[in-house]
This record gives sequence, structure tokens and C-alpha cells, in this order.
Amino acid sequence: MFNITYLYNRIFDVNIPIRAIVVLVNIPIMILWYIAFVYNDFLCINPISYEMFVYIYLLYLYLNIYFYCDYPHL
Repeated sequence: MFNITYLYNRIFDVNIPIRAIVVLVNIPIMILWYIAFVYNDFLCINPISYEMFVYIYLLYLYLNIYFYCDYPHL
């Protein structure tokens, strides 16, 4: 998704700020996180543990907050 937005910004004169990209991209990704969390045991041959899933989610959330808060000038 970030590559598509980057190419769009390069091709056209309209610049979408990185903060708007992070917010807009997170909407469908949160739906996918929910589906993966609910159906983790059902869809996986070797499902990951609840603790590992929460750890990966919190890491993802931390990186999003980092990019949202530390790069307001982009």
C-alpha cells in the first residue's frame, strides 16, 4: 500500500501526507487483524499462541504510532 501511494505521489502533483496514509491504510488492516485473531485456530495448520499474536499486534501498533507521531512534517 505504501508503494502504491508513493508511486501516486511521484506521478501526480497531489501529495498525500504520510500521516493520512498511515490512517487510511490502517482501516482495512485492522479488519484483517481482527479476522486473523478470531480465526487463528481455525485457519492455521500450526496456529500461533495468543501471547505471540498480541506481541506482533503491539509491535505493529507501536510502529504505526511511531510513524504517525515522529514524522508530522512528511
